[in-house]
Amino acid sequence: MAAPFNARIMDTPLPKEFKLPTIKAYVGTSDPRAHMTRYKAAMVMMGAEDDIICRAFLSTLDWAAQDWFNTIPYGLIQNFGELSKSFLSYFSDNIQCKRLFSHLYAVRQDKGENLKDFLNKWKMEVSNVHDLDSKATIFIFIQALTSGDFHRQLNGHHPRSYEELMRIVNRYAEIEETDRKKKDEEEGRRGGQPNKVGPTNQAPRPNQSSTTKGRDHERPHLVPLRHLTPLTHSVGHDTNECHILKGQIEELVQNEYFTQFVKYPQQQYQQQGQPGNVWRKEEDLEPSASNTKKKRYDQHNL
Repeated sequence: MAAPFNARIMDTPLPKEFKLPTIKAYVGTSDPRAHMTRYKAAMVMMGAEDDIICRAFLSTLDWAAQDWFNTIPYGLIQNFGELSKSFLSYFSDNIQCKRLFSHLYAVRQDKGENLKDFLNKWKMEVSNVHDLDSKATIFIFIQALTSGDFHRQLNGHHPRSYEELMRIVNRYAEIEETDRKKKDEEEGRRGGQPNKVGPTNQAPRPNQSSTTKGRDHERPHLVPLRHLTPLTHSVGHDTNECHILKGQIEELVQNEYFTQFVKYPQQQYQQQGQPGNVWRKEEDLEPSASNTKKKRYDQHNL
């Protein structure tokens, strides 16, 4: 392949310790200025001479950008300044227009937006602004934050430079992110505990605090699970098909829901020969001999 450089550039030997830059290849679709800035920075760090910078530039191009390089006439390029100018001119359609500095006044941290996400948004907006005023940018950034402890701290003690502000904000954003992950982990552990009520998909039993335990001796315990708990209100069904509804109500009662409707043992109507923990219709509780002819809804009918 014929090179677009003059003979001097091509004849300059590569340094023994020289390594090609490892930046992302430019394919011709993004802002060429960003690629050129990254490339120059990498080459300056290596201490490369102008001739070497020209020759190494091809290694950072791909696709459309490489096709462009191959269209440059042989021997046309005399130095890296000419190569850079030709590169930026050819891909000028991809250059992003810079905004006025006043655009930053419209950038705000949204409600519920964490500092890390806002910081990424802020940096992107700043990169698209020209004539950046560092001192004014500090004030604009602080005012863009939502109210809270961090905003009050920065507002009370302004950093001396924009670089110092970014260091503080980055550190605080990392702390905030670590704290959020820790809380999510703790909530996940609490939510992932096995349900002690049973294997069915039941509503979880409310947490028993020391106050709840202290009331255990004041309130009578519920009747055993082998019988339905007597209630103070009718469930609204008098047919044998109501056993599903009654079973669901019993499940909730045993999990300490609807306790205001529970009829505790001392409240039950006790009749000789009738177990007190059987759920019966109200008319069956009347002390009348005719009641023996009426239907009873004991546990076997449910």
